[in-house]
Amino acid sequence: RCRARWSRRDGSSARGAMRALLVDNYDSYTFNLYQLLAAVHGVEPLVVQNDDFDADWDKLCAALAPGEAFDVVVISPGPGAPHVASDVGLSAGAIADPRLPLLGVCLGHQLLAHANEAQVKRAPQPMHGRITPVTHSATGLFAGIPSPFNVVRYHSLVVEDQDLPRHLTVTARAECGSIMGLALDAPDRLLWGVQFHPESICTEHGVILLRNFLDASAKFLNRSGRALAPVPATRASRGPKRSQAWTPVPEATAPSGSISSAFHVHVSPVIAFAQQSPSDVPSEDIFHELFPGGPGRASARFWLDSSSRERARFSYMGDASGPLAKLVEAFVDPRQRAFSRPGFKIHAAAPNCELRVSVPDDVGGWKPRPAEAVHDVFEFLETSLATARSNATMSIGSPASTKSRSLQDWDLSFPFAGGFVGYFGYGLRRLCGVKSTGVASAAAPSDSDGGCCAGEPQSGEAASGHASGAAKTQACAADAYVPDATFLFSDRVIVCDHDTHECFVLTISTPDTAAVQRTWAEQAVAKLELLAKQACTSRRDDALESMEARSKRAGEPLAPSSSDCEYLAMISHCIEQMYAGETYEVCLTKQLSSGDARAGELRKKALQVYEHLRSLNPAPYAAFFEARCSSEGQRRGSDFAICCSSPERFLRVSSSGLVESKPIKGTIRRGANPVEDAALAHELQTSEKDRAENLMVVDLVRNDIGRVCEVGSVHVPELFRIESFASVHQLVTTVRGQLGADRSAIQAVRAAFPGGSMTGAPKLRTMQIIDAVEKDERGVYSGSLGFCSLTGAVDLNIVIRTAILTPAGVSVGTGGAIVVLSDPQAELDETKLKAAKLQHALAPFLSEV
Repeated sequence: RCRARWSRRDGSSARGAMRALLVDNYDSYTFNLYQLLAAVHGVEPLVVQNDDFDADWDKLCAALAPGEAFDVVVISPGPGAPHVASDVGLSAGAIADPRLPLLGVCLGHQLLAHANEAQVKRAPQPMHGRITPVTHSATGLFAGIPSPFNVVRYHSLVVEDQDLPRHLTVTARAECGSIMGLALDAPDRLLWGVQFHPESICTEHGVILLRNFLDASAKFLNRSGRALAPVPATRASRGPKRSQAWTPVPEATAPSGSISSAFHVHVSPVIAFAQQSPSDVPSEDIFHELFPGGPGRASARFWLDSSSRERARFSYMGDASGPLAKLVEAFVDPRQRAFSRPGFKIHAAAPNCELRVSVPDDVGGWKPRPAEAVHDVFEFLETSLATARSNATMSIGSPASTKSRSLQDWDLSFPFAGGFVGYFGYGLRRLCGVKSTGVASAAAPSDSDGGCCAGEPQSGEAASGHASGAAKTQACAADAYVPDATFLFSDRVIVCDHDTHECFVLTISTPDTAAVQRTWAEQAVAKLELLAKQACTSRRDDALESMEARSKRAGEPLAPSSSDCEYLAMISHCIEQMYAGETYEVCLTKQLSSGDARAGELRKKALQVYEHLRSLNPAPYAAFFEARCSSEGQRRGSDFAICCSSPERFLRVSSSGLVESKPIKGTIRRGANPVEDAALAHELQTSEKDRAENLMVVDLVRNDIGRVCEVGSVHVPELFRIESFASVHQLVTTVRGQLGADRSAIQAVRAAFPGGSMTGAPKLRTMQIIDAVEKDERGVYSGSLGFCSLTGAVDLNIVIRTAILTPAGVSVGTGGAIVVLSDPQAELDETKLKAAKLQHALAPFLSEV
């Protein structure tokens, strides 16, 4: 790591003797700045958001005295404009304070200019995720940096060059002439600004630039005789300070309904499978044989299906038939899901999240357990898993094997040791990362207080045709059967290793349930060995071939909630928001649905629908998940199936804390022949528009996992890689980091949810725009589905290319990233391309039921 050196007033050398205050303007790249500052500096910055302390700089200084709590200030990028007080908040007071060296980035740069009487105007062309060369003065911030060098720009506004006040000096320019760097020319001040992002993964020499700022700040403070803040006890290597929402729940406070800690995990290898080829025993045969479902059967089951095996190694199957099974459902008040509605404030309390926990009854249904004493589904999962993991043991061998060891010694090739399988729906968005600093502040106003969120868009009504901020329905009427989150605790799991062709039977038991679990495991092993000996091809091949023929003849049975003209108007509205500086990128979506009687009947054929979909569109993070739960009070019982063919990983966290996300942005169709196909893939990989889309989300994901990862650990091993699927090529990047020692995988999920590839950036302001402009709630679509293991590991996809089936109908979400370079008609066509496989998968069923 690079660390800045400076001197104390007594001339002695010191490392990390200053502390920076980082003012977050609700940007999605602030924690990239955090990580870079901490790595260069050796000391964690103190982060505040611009409306902490009632956005009053004097109140902040009274609580966090300059020279004691911090010495220098960095103002983050952010949406909005420098002349809008609610967009900048505390940042304005920081710039006016003469005691402190200050660096403004992007919006901070514009605020520096505005505060010193320069004009800030709309740029002729917004620059979002664009890489351009910058020339500079080679002094101050830019000392030791080659000129020109490449930087990443995210801005819609620029400082006006004409009539620039004399006390502002231009230190850098883009090749188009736009001002990229400013310095305040005053002997008693040290204020610099840059109109680019030094923390972006594609900006060169960001480390040198920040080191120059810190070195110059130390000299300025020494020269002015100001004391430096003491070195804080918390060093950079520990990672960002967690917010209150991410604080682990002590095991002693575990809710009464959480799972037991006296768990034993047993794994029985099915030896016969290792002697077969991968096609000898198809995964669907295993699922049908072991988890058939149907009347009188377990009322929830799952199949995490790596149907595109070159990218994902394991498949997992299970149901609710075991003695320890538990169904957890979360319901968010529909009136409190959205960010954009009358009276909403960022400080508003989290929405009400009601949990319903049920256990199997004797007739294949569910019976409720007492209400849980936790705030939301994230806290429930974290508490339950931590409690269960604390004393759990494991063993490997035949079902009768008794030799055991601690579950913490898990060393099997697959990460899922049983636990929770399910999804987080997009309706949970307000439970995740709205206030991320945890800094002491004024009391947060309630959700019912007047006023609007800072910079809240108010013009969505014209574009979307519905009242901005009104409570929305679910994705369609059918989705009233679908909770905002559902997780099954499965104590019976089959694991398929597609690399080694091995199969494993896994059970979780307590002393009271050990005998019944051992019997089930012995029966499961016997059934699997019989399948392996039969070495049959799938009994459904002929049926699927017939289905594929009918798909080609059928039309498109699902109708969009927004007409083509309406969707084009929504795109235009989003682009106007980009020109205004409100957002860099919007992941705009719409819903396709069918609510007629035939669609409702399709719920009974959900597994057939999924098998047909996986044959048409195999995907590495595909899944089938279904659940039925009886009504309770006035709430309709859950009854849904998720048929998912997702190509995208949201977040994987290993039991050792390795965090990985694989965001996808950039899509193009496959070619009709190898030559055309290769040309299209090359076109995608070299497209400036698609690379900009991808880069914006990559920097956002780096920010999100940077909140919970060790300083210096977040990196990008693969950038702008082409991955090819049945109908499309896609641009994929891999982001990795190491989870902080005092953080959990569930905290990482909360920090990063919803996935940035389904929101855009900056995430919060862009979700406000989405809430204002989209007609319908997204439901499960745009959320994440996967497992949370007893080992502490997590693996979740992004729920795209997915059909939701309920007794009232079918819904499918589709969309794409809108950027300022977008061609509206091409974006509309892309939504249809992405939905085509789902339309074809559903068409033959809807024509026959």
